[in-house]
Amino acid sequence: MYAYAYLAIIVLFSSCTPYLRVKPLTSHTYKIDRRCTQGPLVFRETIYGARWGEKIVLRVQTRKKADFHVDVVVGSKKRWPLRHHNVPENKWCLAQNGGGKANQDLSGGPAKGIPQPPAGTPAAPAGGFNPGTPGGRDHLTLIPVPRGKAPVQYYGINDFQNGNLRTNSRPGKHLYDTLIVDYKNKSLDPKPIYPKGTPVVITLWSKVPNDFEGAYFEIVHWRYNPNDTPKWIAHLKKQEEKRLRVREKA
Repeated sequence: MYAYAYLAIIVLFSSCTPYLRVKPLTSHTYKIDRRCTQGPLVFRETIYGARWGEKIVLRVQTRKKADFHVDVVVGSKKRWPLRHHNVPENKWCLAQNGGGKANQDLSGGPAKGIPQPPAGTPAAPAGGFNPGTPGGRDHLTLIPVPRGKAPVQYYGINDFQNGNLRTNSRPGKHLYDTLIVDYKNKSLDPKPIYPKGTPVVITLWSKVPNDFEGAYFEIVHWRYNPNDTPKWIAHLKKQEEKRLRVREKA
């Protein structure tokens, strides 16, 4: 009975109170041409300039635990670095690199781009990575995955840990979500926070090789829309009038 009463309150609140909700714009899923790597994996997205705001999330699904950093540049502004901190399950990868017994920092940080390998450089062995190649400097190819072919699990788009990270792990399946961009325009000014066409560059890299066998990488892009546009605009006008009254009294 209490559950039904609680649900009724939520429905009543939702019907009376205007708010911004997300609607899907696009999603793109990729896999890579390497099993073991330190990256970088570079993903590029574009701000649509949606009137009420946008949200972009990088979703990574792996079979084995991974430890990696995510750097984000929106326009010309680099945002704070993020890290999914775990003990990577990468014994197979270390064995390909001369039988290493411990995870060692081979990189010193992310590369500034993806350099092309010198002419005549042999391709990396299938399922392995180039021994001796500094981390963050592998030449990787993102392979698009057709819609419906990737077993990416969808779950809530809220509940981010530490503001920008979320992890859902179980044996054989680990999901890592990184909140890349999330802004709402709660003003009457129709100008979006980020202009339409603003580039978003997302770089995934690690200091030790990760085992990305069977891994999928997805960029999901949403836009915010009012649940009731006339009510939402009226709500914003009331908020603005309230701010003006407070300012006049000050």
